[in-house]
This record gives sequence, C-alpha cells and structure tokens, in this order.
Amino acid sequence: MRYHKNKKPRHDIPYGMMFLLFILNFLARFIFILSMKNNPYSLITRYTVDAFYYHNWALSIMQGNWIGHEVFFLGPFYAYFLAVIYKIFGTNIIVVQSIQAVLSSFGVVFLYLIVRRITNNRNAIIASIIYIFSGILIFFTGALLYVEVNIFLSLLLFYLLIKLNDNFSRKLIVFAAIIFGLLIMVRPEFLLLLVLLIPYFIIKIRPKPILQYIIFALISLVIVSIIPIRNYLVAKDLVPFTGHSGINFYYGNNPYTDGTWRVVYPLTRSADISIEAFQKSSQTINGQTVKASVASNYWMKQGLNFIKQYPDKYIKLLTRKFLLSINSYEIPNNYYFNQTKEDSFILKIAIFSFGFIFPCAILGIVLSAKRWKDFYLIYSFIFVYIISALVFYVISRLRVPVLPFLIIFAAIFLGDFFERLRSKKYNSVIILSIAFFILFLLGQIRIINHREFEMQGYTQKGDIYLSIRKPKLAADEFNQAIAINPNNVVARYSLLHAYISLNRPQDALEQVNVISSIAQQYPQYLIYAHWAQARYDIAVRNFPHAATEFEQAIKLSPYDADTHYQLGAVYITLGKYKNAYNEMQKTLELEPNHSQALSAISMLRNYLQKNNP
Repeated sequence: MRYHKNKKPRHDIPYGMMFLLFILNFLARFIFILSMKNNPYSLITRYTVDAFYYHNWALSIMQGNWIGHEVFFLGPFYAYFLAVIYKIFGTNIIVVQSIQAVLSSFGVVFLYLIVRRITNNRNAIIASIIYIFSGILIFFTGALLYVEVNIFLSLLLFYLLIKLNDNFSRKLIVFAAIIFGLLIMVRPEFLLLLVLLIPYFIIKIRPKPILQYIIFALISLVIVSIIPIRNYLVAKDLVPFTGHSGINFYYGNNPYTDGTWRVVYPLTRSADISIEAFQKSSQTINGQTVKASVASNYWMKQGLNFIKQYPDKYIKLLTRKFLLSINSYEIPNNYYFNQTKEDSFILKIAIFSFGFIFPCAILGIVLSAKRWKDFYLIYSFIFVYIISALVFYVISRLRVPVLPFLIIFAAIFLGDFFERLRSKKYNSVIILSIAFFILFLLGQIRIINHREFEMQGYTQKGDIYLSIRKPKLAADEFNQAIAINPNNVVARYSLLHAYISLNRPQDALEQVNVISSIAQQYPQYLIYAHWAQARYDIAVRNFPHAATEFEQAIKLSPYDADTHYQLGAVYITLGKYKNAYNEMQKTLELEPNHSQALSAISMLRNYLQKNNP
C-alpha cells in the first residue's frame, strides 16, 4: 500500500475542495434540520431530558445566573455555549442547530486536511464523503447536546497537533492547549490523552519537546481548573468536574446494568427521569442530603465494591460493553435515531452507518500497521473513547464522537481496496471482502433487546405529541409502545392523559385500573398509580381526592417538580391559596424556569398580599 509520506508539510492548500466539502456537509445537515422542524423529536420538552436541562440552564445564565449556586451536576460548557447563542440570536432552536451544522462543516474540512496530510488526497476525499453522508453524524447535528461541539473540538485539536509537527510555534501550542482544555471540559475522560500525548511530543515535536509538553499540559490544566475552583467558591465543595461523575460510574458498574445507561432502583425512588430527580436522589444517602463530593465518592465506591465482590460478573460486563461499543445498533438515550430515520429522507439516503464504518476501520488499521508511528495520535483518540465506554457505559451519543477517527482508517481501507481492484489483484480483493463481511456480521449480532428501545421511542414521541396538544397522534404512539410491552406503565399513564384529552373517560379509567394492578406487582411504579388516579379524579372533578393522591405521590418522589405544580393547581381549585403558594415555591426550587409555576406564583403572591395585609 503506497502513501505520500509527507515528510515535509504540503503547501498546495486545496481551497476549492475545502469549500466544496464545507458547503456539501452544511447542506446535508441543514436540509435535515429543516425537514425535521415540525417533527416531535425536534422540540425541546421535558421529555428530551438532557437537552431540556441544558436549554433551561442556558436561559438561567441569560437571566444573570451566570455563575450558579451549586456544584455543576452536568458538564457546563454546552450550557454556556447555548447561552451565548441565545443572547445573540434569541432562543431560536434552528439557529443553534444551524451553528452546529457550521461546526460540523468545519469538522469535515479539518478531517479532509488531516487525512490528506497523513495519507493522500484520494483517501481524504473518501473520508470526507463518509463523514458527510454518515446518518448518525447528521442526526446529532440537530440535537441540543454537546455531541457536535465534542466532535469539532476533537478534530480541531488533532489538526493543531499535527500542525505543531509541521510548523512549530509558541502561539500554536498555546491555542492547541486551550482547545484541549475546553475538550476536557466537555469530556473529562480526555485527561487520559494528556498521558498518551507524552510519546507524541517526544517523537514529533521540535524543538525542546519536554518543555513544550509541560507548557501544553499546564495551560490545559489551568483552563480545566476553572471548574473545580468555581465549584469550591460557589458551594464550598471541592468537586473536580461534575457532581454526576460518581453516579455515572455506578450506572455503568453495578449488578443490574446491561452495559448501557439504565435507571437503577432504589437510586431513583420513582420512575421520574428528570435531571433534577437524579441529582436529588444521588445526593440522598441513607435518607440524608449530602454534599455533591460526598455523594460522588459514595457512588464511586459502590461501583468499585461491585467490581471487587463480583470480578467474574465484571469481566463479563466488560466483554459486553466492548461488544456493544463495536455493535452496529445505535443505543438511544433521549434521542432515537432509528425512529427519526423513519421520518427523515436525508437520514434514509445517508448510507454510511457505524456498522459499515467499523469493519472498514479495522481493516484499515491492519493494512496501515507498518506505519503505526504515523497513526499513533489517531490510536490515542480512539483508545480514549473505548476506555470511556468500558469504564462507564455505551450509548450512541457518547460513542459517535469516535467516528471521525474510525473514518480515517475506513478511508485507508477503501482507498487500498479500490486500488487493488483497479490493479486486478483479485486474490487479495477476495480475502479483504471476506474479512469485511465477517467483521460486518460481528457488528450485527443482537446483544440487547432493540424492541425495548423502540418502545421507549414510541412513548417519548407520544409524550411530545401530548405536550403540543395532539392527543390522537399521541394515543397512537402510546398504543404502539404498549403493544411491545403491556406492562409499560409510563406509556399507559401517558395514554390516560390522551384519553382524557379526547374525552374518553371509560378508556381513561381502564388505564387507571391496569396501572394500579401493575403497581401491586412492581412497587417502584406505585407513584404512577397515585398519579393516574389523581389525573382521573381531576377529569371527573373529584379535586379533594386528587389532592390526596398527589400528596401520596410527593411522599414517594419529593423532588418531582411537576407533581408539586399539579398539587398546587389542585389547591388553587380548592381555594387553599397558601398551600398552593408553597407548592409553587417548591416547584420553582426544583425547576426555576417552570413557566406555569412562575405565572401561578405571581398570581398567588398578589392575591395573598391583598387578602393578608
């Protein structure tokens, strides 16, 4: 296999090709964004959990709460990124998605330049085409998550590091260090790369590689140190990154996990999966609320205890995580690629999936093994992402940032394959084809139950339809979810809402009875029985009983903002305005931007001031 060895930097910069790739990539993503404008998955609601949290966090920053008042629970970078966009352009989601499409388009330019620099122009074009028409990469451009920022920073950092090899400058190393610090803010596990970069600096960077590495590392760590310093100043709690580090580790390492992200009972006292509920429940240890650092250390120790006590189970779990990380299935978490694909023309024609890229990448790694020193930096990036999956868990949005680096090797394989085909080296073509199909089939093995995730997707889609007052469409989605699993109380509870909206009280009552029956068998769903009965009571105007049911629900899940709001609304109907005011206050403590609670508490405050001077 022949390469242009590029011992000296190339100066023939192909601006025309770069511009063409930028525009083609942007158009593919912008068409997707526009086509999904009215799709339920494109709306920011409480059912898109992380996106909803980041959206509200950004709004809070815009309102002046720029430093916050507690330890960061999720990574802060994306929230501030959103806040800046909202401040300049307003809270327009399409603007955010378009800016992410621009970042993605710069990403494909960086990828093109990287592959062109380390191999050749043909492979660079192949890699760029795969990137542009990768369905899962297009999909996450439209998500209000840090995925696109993660990919952009990774590719920019990689490009800057190879530029340091070509044309060293102090300004360039400072810039690279700043970008690396920001990348660690987005994905803290990239601290591992700091160690892996030592050989790269020693071999590739001149002059004074050790000194340059120390400068690079110190600047990066200064950038990253903003988070623990801020956490300590605000909350007097020394948390290196975020409050969910320990609980995230436990999610991926406990006796009940399947290698993906799963709610672990009794960590969550109810089936509520809001970030606020996770934060509150994770910091409640033996009935006591503790500091974020204490909670994080506690859950980290719980995960480590599982590993120590059950080494055989842990080895099996690691094997499962590895197989999941190379599997073709995109494991969803709030965002459902496969169901979105059903509604998107552009995703249907974006033919390059992980299932295709991975086997190509493995063969590319094998074919380029003799030049392993030239590809050490790519191996390092891939290694960090693999370790992240093995240490924590496997979901699509955490795996997808590794794709651009796998695409580099996939392009090497495809370029070599077509060259062998052109040269009529049919024996090697046959061997490579067989190897590809074996690896491809390995990625198709069904390790987890896809239908369970389809059920979750239908439920989420129905909930979003319900939130935008389309109960008939919502009911159809919920019934599809229930057809997969009749014991899905989440879907049944939401279906109850849809039937109430459709004025079908008997069908609604049937769902109340079924949910109560399921809750008797599975106590963790008892809160749904109270919720369901309360919502039905409201529909039939039995408000005293509805209040009782909501009060029981709050005892089971005291950190659910919506339950407090609903109880407050019932108190208003019953004329218990002081009680209603207290519940609205609790709602806003849990969810400061709850629009209905903000409106209600303003009304209640005025009423109480007038009637209780």
